[in-house]
Amino acid sequence: MPEQRIAGLDGIRAIAVLMVFASHTNNIARDLQFGSIGVWAFFVLSGFLIVRILYRQRLQIEAGQTSFGSELGTFYKRRTLRIFPIYYLILGSAALLTLLGPLLNYSGAPWPYYWAYLTNFYIQISGNLLGNFSHLWSLAIEEQFYILAAPMFLFTPARFAIYLCGFFLFAGLTRGALLIGSSESTLHFDSVFNFYMMGLGGLAGLVVPHADRRLALSATAFFSVVLLALSTFEYAVSREITHAILLFPIFTASLCIYIFKDQTSALVRMLDFKLLRGLGRISYGFYLYHNFVKLDSIRGALGVSFEPSNKLRIALEFSITVALAMLSWITIERPLLGLKKKPTYT
Repeated sequence: MPEQRIAGLDGIRAIAVLMVFASHTNNIARDLQFGSIGVWAFFVLSGFLIVRILYRQRLQIEAGQTSFGSELGTFYKRRTLRIFPIYYLILGSAALLTLLGPLLNYSGAPWPYYWAYLTNFYIQISGNLLGNFSHLWSLAIEEQFYILAAPMFLFTPARFAIYLCGFFLFAGLTRGALLIGSSESTLHFDSVFNFYMMGLGGLAGLVVPHADRRLALSATAFFSVVLLALSTFEYAVSREITHAILLFPIFTASLCIYIFKDQTSALVRMLDFKLLRGLGRISYGFYLYHNFVKLDSIRGALGVSFEPSNKLRIALEFSITVALAMLSWITIERPLLGLKKKPTYT
């Protein structure tokens, strides 16, 4: 049977996507690396949930209830229904707009990489951050992880699942060590390095049934204090945070364990607040659309001369993005999720 909804995780998604939005609209948030923190939270959370799904599917295979091919197909079907429709809706819309003329950061070399979920590779190769399309790099890494991890976890005996997470963890950290000294963007957009965060999340997902609630709380509190102290020191020295946030994935993994172990805590109740829960539910659409909702471009396309203040511009862009994400969820995403023969675990 599928796992019951884990209260609090939608709240984490909401906070993560708000941090990404803030980094694209506010210089201070950008200096504080809110964008990286938000994306890394998504990576850890994705590993936490996806590895647990694959682990339970593998147990069903070992129980003789199903087969490797059937479960692999089921997994990819669920991911396809969840991820592909609005992703390719955006890319299809961009392709149609090229009929009116060249589209900045779409026409020419980049577009095949977008369609193949290889945006991060293009950024690494070209050094071009791709403007409105830049955020597609993280979705590319997510999809690459699904393609690689699903057959590995479904084919390997369940008792070795924790070692597979360790493999992704070790490979990612080793890759990161080898890239020290290269450009920051090379490390930031590297697939193998980012896989370590999904492996870390997967490790947390596998150990969580056996974890101690008080130990998880202590670990979460410890890493939050250390992270805050180091970030404050680094920002005071350089007005940027680039090294302290490397602890953030560990904090997120311990937070996921604590949330899972204590579903009645005050923290979970705060994270499960209605507005946060609602934004978390539509966070995929919000993340996908937000970088395309730029008021300057909209005003130019409509020929409107109205020029709002910076705060009003951000508020309008946020409101439009929320409206688009809600419309997308109601008319596209939720109906397609209903096509699944089995309920989703996430």
